[in-house]
Amino acid sequence: MQDMKISNEKQTKTIHNLLEAGYKKYDAGLASNWAQYLLQKRFNDKNGVKYFITIYVSEIQGRIGVTGTMRTCRGLDTVNIELLHVESVKAVENLFEEFWTKLNMNHYEKQ
Repeated sequence: MQDMKISNEKQTKTIHNLLEAGYKKYDAGLASNWAQYLLQKRFNDKNGVKYFITIYVSEIQGRIGVTGTMRTCRGLDTVNIELLHVESVKAVENLFEEFWTKLNMNHYEKQ
């Protein structure tokens, strides 16, 4: 039980940090069958929207779960890249930026 308490405290802090980093909170609605809500942030540059990062937050059997996805485009295809565990805001954002750059992705929306 102690491990679950530590894990929940850590996840609660991660959620707080995401909100402070500019993620907006939305009702999960039809976006997820299991998440209670989601946090989303849009990443732009001078050419438009590069990608969105969406963090799904759930509480199942007293345990808080946090996973994330990045949605972007490559050619005519829309791509989701899933992250199964979110440890820190900076780590997630750096990882997804690296994916976007190294995989030569296109803008999700161009200006």
